[in-house]
Amino acid sequence: MKPVLMPTSVHLAFQFRFLPVPVCLYLSQIVRRNLIL
Repeated sequence: MKPVLMPTSVHLAFQFRFLPVPVCLYLSQIVRRNLIL
């Protein structure tokens, strides 16, 4: 990997560690909207 891509990969890994909770909330909202529609 290029040294330039290292910070982005670390940033992505850092995001993916804390992303599941907001993603679950977002998906739950989408499911609720689809059920309402």
